[in-house]
Amino acid sequence: MSNNFDNDPIRYGNASNAAVDAGLRTFFRSVYNYMIAGLAVTGIVGFVVAYFAFQDGSVLGQILYGSPVRWVVMLAPLGLSLIFGGRIYTMKPSSAQAVFWAFSALMGVSLSFIMAFAISSVGAQQLANATGYSGPVVLKAFLSASLGFGILSLFGYTTNRDLSGIGSIAMAGLIAAIIASFAQILLGNVMGIGIFQGGLFDIIISVVIIAASLGLIAFTTQNLKGLYYHAAQQGDADLAKSYAIGGALSLYINFINLFLSLLRLFSGRN
Repeated sequence: MSNNFDNDPIRYGNASNAAVDAGLRTFFRSVYNYMIAGLAVTGIVGFVVAYFAFQDGSVLGQILYGSPVRWVVMLAPLGLSLIFGGRIYTMKPSSAQAVFWAFSALMGVSLSFIMAFAISSVGAQQLANATGYSGPVVLKAFLSASLGFGILSLFGYTTNRDLSGIGSIAMAGLIAAIIASFAQILLGNVMGIGIFQGGLFDIIISVVIIAASLGLIAFTTQNLKGLYYHAAQQGDADLAKSYAIGGALSLYINFINLFLSLLRLFSGRN
């Protein structure tokens, strides 16, 4: 992701420095609070959907996991992010929040199958065994993703190095990995072409997404500093709120990508 603002377009000095630093900390606290709340919504929605979907004979489960609707559920968050991902920064705060919460809830539905290990039913346990997902594996992936996110976000916040080049490379890598994932589904799973099947191809995709997500986390964090200073210069509190929500969505997406890729590696789903 990129924008038309420099990373630090305004240099404050003397007494105003403290006020801007305090404002910047408040701004990032808002970003991280939104992101954590979004992850909580995703987890709650995912568990509730999984609970009802994995009941024996559940119609909901048949629709979500055993019909073409599963593709709609799987791709809905991606479609929403493509439509609103860039526009959310310029929306009114209320509209930006609506998009953010809708995306978090949709992601919960899309990822509900991960909660299979926590549901006591035959179908849920069969899916958990097939995917290799278990409580310890999911926790390990989540904690690893959290650690990686924290380190790279802190790096992006504190470094004086311009990370725009890293951001461009990381975005290109992420797009390439997404294209490769769709090629794997179509050419490997559907058409049965050998080169697109097997664990090695899956591992390569996961590693690329992990590297790209970490790079984008650092870049986005640094970029948010520039967005904050721009809003501060304009004296526009609503603009700052929209930037915070948009930044939270971007960091949220990168965290989810990082978590899912680590989960694929740790579960041995190759």
